[in-house]
Amino acid sequence: MNVELLVSLVSVHKELYDKRESDYKNLDKRKQLWSGIAQQMGLDEEVKQKWKSLRDTYTRKKREEDCRSGQAAKQKKAWKYMKVMEFLAASTEFREGSASTSSESTFSSPTVRPTTCNKRKRPETPDLLDRYLLSKEARENEKEERRREKEERREQRREQLNDENYLFAIGLIPTLRRLSPAVQSLVKLRIHHLLHDAEFGQASSAVFPQ
Repeated sequence: MNVELLVSLVSVHKELYDKRESDYKNLDKRKQLWSGIAQQMGLDEEVKQKWKSLRDTYTRKKREEDCRSGQAAKQKKAWKYMKVMEFLAASTEFREGSASTSSESTFSSPTVRPTTCNKRKRPETPDLLDRYLLSKEARENEKEERRREKEERREQRREQLNDENYLFAIGLIPTLRRLSPAVQSLVKLRIHHLLHDAEFGQASSAVFPQ
């Protein structure tokens, strides 16, 4: 599954991840959006399960990253999809999930309050989908160009095979190759003489001395 494409398609529909959106609780709308994403990716319902797994992993990794400090944060290798999913940092779903876990682990009061380590600036929506579509269009254009070139070569080959003069000239090659280099040069020169005389109607000796 193309994870980056899935994340890009989800990121443009806040109804699927941000509880502040008016259509977040509209199950029919959400179902329609998931169906559209699955269709664009050529998959079925597994895209929804994959997204849930990605979202949960991001929440866990983000919490670990926020509560880690100093040298330990630099040494820890970042999750490969961390950057492309940064748009979740500002969503209510991520904030509530992080705050709930923090509250349970520190035995704080029942009131859920987000911790300061979870505060992040609202990131811009990634443009992965645009880059993916542009690269796809470039690949399709390149493929079409190769197809046209191949078809032109085939057409040229068909024209050659139907050209009697071309076939006649090709038929002389085996005989020429059996001759010595000096005799080959002589034969080629005489052929040029004959063609010159036929085309211009004059003796070739005037142009090509014996």
